[in-house]
Amino acid sequence: MSFLKKTWSNNSFIEQRTENLTPFGFLWTKFTPEYAECIFRVKKELIIEAARLYARQKTAAIYWALGIPEHSHGTDNALSLINLALLTGQIGRLGTGLNPLRGQIMYKVLPIPAPCLALSRLPICQRGIHCHEI
Repeated sequence: MSFLKKTWSNNSFIEQRTENLTPFGFLWTKFTPEYAECIFRVKKELIIEAARLYARQKTAAIYWALGIPEHSHGTDNALSLINLALLTGQIGRLGTGLNPLRGQIMYKVLPIPAPCLALSRLPICQRGIHCHEI
C-alpha cells in the first residue's frame, strides 16, 4: 500500500463521495515513494514531504497549464491529479479543487473584452484569474 493511501487519504470523503476505489487497489502496492524515486530521480523524502504538505492542508488546490494535457500521457496525467484530489478530499470545498488554466495563446492575440477590464479593478480574490492575466 502506498504511503499516501495508508497515511493521508481522507477515508470519510472517499466513502461518501467516490466509488470504484477497489479496482485501483493493485496500484497502491506498486507506486510507492521508492518506485517514484527511481523513475523521476527525485529523493523519496521530497516526494513524501510534498504529499504530506498537500494532503494535510485544510484547503489545497491543484493548478496546471498545458504541460499536463499536451504531454504524450496527458489524459493519464490529468486523471492522476484528479484521483489525488479525490483520495485526499481536496475537492468540493472553497479553496480546493482542480484548475486547468487555459487561454495561454488567446490572450496574446485577442483584445481584452470590456467586462474583463472592469473586473480588473477588483482584488484578485473577488474576481478570480482571467486569461489576460496569465
